[in-house]
Amino acid sequence: MQDVMTIGRVKDFFRAELKNHLADEEINAVFRVVMGHFFHFGLKDIYLYPSHIISQNQMAHLTGVISRLKNGEPVQYILGETEFFGLQLHVRPGVLIPRPETEELVNWALDDMKIERLKNNAVLDIGTGTGCIAIALKKFFSACTVDATDISQTALDLAAENARINNTDITFICDSILEPSLKGNYHLIISNPPYVRISEKDRMSPTVTNYEPYTALFVPDENPLLFYEAILLFAQKHLYPDGAIYLEINEALKNECLSMFRRFGFLKPGLRYDINGKPRMIKLKH
Repeated sequence: MQDVMTIGRVKDFFRAELKNHLADEEINAVFRVVMGHFFHFGLKDIYLYPSHIISQNQMAHLTGVISRLKNGEPVQYILGETEFFGLQLHVRPGVLIPRPETEELVNWALDDMKIERLKNNAVLDIGTGTGCIAIALKKFFSACTVDATDISQTALDLAAENARINNTDITFICDSILEPSLKGNYHLIISNPPYVRISEKDRMSPTVTNYEPYTALFVPDENPLLFYEAILLFAQKHLYPDGAIYLEINEALKNECLSMFRRFGFLKPGLRYDINGKPRMIKLKH
């Protein structure tokens, strides 16, 4: 490699080094994220300033990133941050990386909250992880009060950190929905719980299965809806009569989910498809 490197040449270098590890569109996406992180370059800047010179020290950092990407490590863990709903969040190993599909769930809930113009409505985010859902709801609907739970203290510490950097006031609680100790009542309950069956693990990317937390992803094949059942049992006692529940689901278990929700008295569950055309979101309201 020659001493003088430019943005344009670095892009070619990324492609050459990662072509056997990532698809072309993934390489382009990762390159944009890395350029944004190290140089605050957006997509427009990459195209406008291909001759921008990269120093040897900067190139050493980029080479290190590429090496870790070759090992399958998620770029979000490498950089220690990600974007969710236009907000910057810190991420680290041991806590699930926020997904774009979850942004769609948040958007649905926010749209309904704004349409109904509810004031001082109490929100509960179950399994908060990075805090992405709770923080986005509070940031863009400040009238609500938000509690967020997780069984992982590592996740709660990270979520609290993210709430601080995004100037949002959220109460974080160490609690398991399988054995809940919460006493409050809520107008809105929202969750992206574990829902991937263990038998589906082999079909997933090693980038996910080798690095992201097992307990945040997987459920036993013999009882894949255990978290949904627990959420509904909790809601029977703690959801206000006019309240709503928003859930992300496994598209392969859509029918099983709908059947369970109807058994709990939600006779007309709202189903939405994500940007990829998969049934991934449910709204429950009596």
